[in-house]
Amino acid sequence: MVSMAFLLGFLFLGTTILARHYGIIFEHGDKETVMSQVGEEVFGRNLLYYLLQGFTAGILFLAANTAYNGFPILAAILARDGYMPRVFHARGNRLVFSYGIAALTGFAALLLVIFNATTTQLIPLYALGVFLCFTLAQAGMVALWFKRKTPGWKRSAVINGFGGVVTGIVFVIIMVTKFGEGGWIVVVAIPLFTAGLWWIGRFYKRLQRQLYVSPDAQLDMRPNGESRVPIIVPVEDINLATVMTLGAACERSREVVAVHVIVDPDAPSTVEQRWSRQFPSIPLVVIASPFRNASDPIARYVDDRLKRAPHEVTVMIPLLEVRRPYHRPLVNQSLKRLQRMLENRRHVNLVAYPFSTGSMGRRRGRTALP
Repeated sequence: MVSMAFLLGFLFLGTTILARHYGIIFEHGDKETVMSQVGEEVFGRNLLYYLLQGFTAGILFLAANTAYNGFPILAAILARDGYMPRVFHARGNRLVFSYGIAALTGFAALLLVIFNATTTQLIPLYALGVFLCFTLAQAGMVALWFKRKTPGWKRSAVINGFGGVVTGIVFVIIMVTKFGEGGWIVVVAIPLFTAGLWWIGRFYKRLQRQLYVSPDAQLDMRPNGESRVPIIVPVEDINLATVMTLGAACERSREVVAVHVIVDPDAPSTVEQRWSRQFPSIPLVVIASPFRNASDPIARYVDDRLKRAPHEVTVMIPLLEVRRPYHRPLVNQSLKRLQRMLENRRHVNLVAYPFSTGSMGRRRGRTALP
């Protein structure tokens, strides 16, 4: 970090001194950057000039890549804690948070279209975002030092506090001077995004309260249906929707199996610990699939179950029904991938069991997934 700070300081000061020495000033409408003009004055139009341009472009590419390294992970953490749609916490086949990458790409493309890819208009957005993040990070560190009070915390708190004040002042200066050149977007967008995250968190907390099942509840369900076709019920958590779906499966078939996939080793699941006590008559299959989504392991388990008699399987999925259309992206998104994987498999009957959180009751009908 110290080496990077010195390198950045030398680059900045050196470029500034050379620009002043050659009288290079960027003016609105220029088609050539200051680095290009400085390189031409120092080296001329030769190999060294083009190497300078190439390294400059490489640095910019690396700077852009940091957003793709950071935002998907941040979105996954927020989704895990319930402040973004849960689908952002799911990893794709390449073990990356695909939805975060796609969202960042879409938002970046939208900004390019709005500003016609003009860097002089996009730079204020970048600068405001960077210095706001610096300020929030330093303020967070100050709060952390005051909370933990580890040895030497006062000195660290002073350093972080000073850094936060400096970056905060720079943020205010950029916001005031560049407000009319696009800086207002950051000023408006951040409160809107914050309000959106708070609204999503409130929705998930309310949903958790509505679906809550006490760990002390004894739910001795026994499969006593007429069908000999086994029913597999994917279980993400022990909640009211899961209980109702298992009850419907027990009424329909003589064999019911619950499947639980552990996808995040950092968030240990309590399903396996509670299951034998709360559902002693329904076997639970636990599949450890760290850093993956739950759909692939369930699909593989279904394929393995098809190899045994009666060579037919019903997969019954709890389907949460919400009252508002704008709530739909927040629930049931993981089911869509599972649906696509199973809908074309022979001898697999995919059934959704609708459950409405508004009525807090079980639906009479059973709906096949379209």
